[in-house]
Amino acid sequence: MAGRGFLPYEVTISSIIPAVANLGLTMMGKSVHCFWVRHGFGTNVVVETSLVDMYSRFGCISIARYLFDKMPVRNLVSWNVIISGYANSGMSNDAMQLFNLMRRDGLSADYFTLLNLISASSGDNWGRTSIAVHDGFTSGQYWTKAIAHFNERTSVTYVVLDSTAIVSILSSCSSFGALQPGRQIHALIEKEGFSNDVFVGSALIDMYANCGDLVDARKCFGIMEQKDVACWNAMIRAMGANGNGEEAIDLLFRMEGIGVNPNESSLVSALSA
Repeated sequence: MAGRGFLPYEVTISSIIPAVANLGLTMMGKSVHCFWVRHGFGTNVVVETSLVDMYSRFGCISIARYLFDKMPVRNLVSWNVIISGYANSGMSNDAMQLFNLMRRDGLSADYFTLLNLISASSGDNWGRTSIAVHDGFTSGQYWTKAIAHFNERTSVTYVVLDSTAIVSILSSCSSFGALQPGRQIHALIEKEGFSNDVFVGSALIDMYANCGDLVDARKCFGIMEQKDVACWNAMIRAMGANGNGEEAIDLLFRMEGIGVNPNESSLVSALSA
């Protein structure tokens, strides 16, 4: 088309670039980029974002970052693309730094931002898992609540992931029975060293129990080095909610036997089993 004197419009270029990126055609991708620059099409956030994504997929993250930094206008998709690029490259610190910069620009995380950050922290390969996760959890309810919690917790200028932010997302997983995202958060918990946090541990037990996975709920409870009354209550509640009344009562007696005093919640959970 270009050889016959017809110059492609931005929409054509922005369609060609992802196709070239998906096929791994590095030289052709660079040629398309040169064509865009040489003909001086000007600023176009869609094309520029596609170029950032293309170079990220080619493994040229430094070029992708250079192009991203030069963009006069960036939207949420642009930020998600560069964060994803760093996540795929195993550069979790850079991904989180970019997220902090995005927040300073006044943008809030969406579904893709959240998954990219989880991917960067847990070591999961975003490129391989995104379609499966997307297909399973696009109903809106779970992600709306999870992202609302996440944005609320990260509304400061600089973000440090803490146990409260993690528990907020786990609570969303628990509320909507979203087991797979919950497992991703669990991987993040182990990587970031929150495994011995009783607050997080209780939330994990609740999440697995509400998702119907008593095996992993028991595992989480069993490996906890310290168990406060909230942890015991979470496990008693898990047994009761899943029809294991005898085990719930047994946990109540075990709890008393090691010197942890039951509270009203303990008794209600055990007796309602």
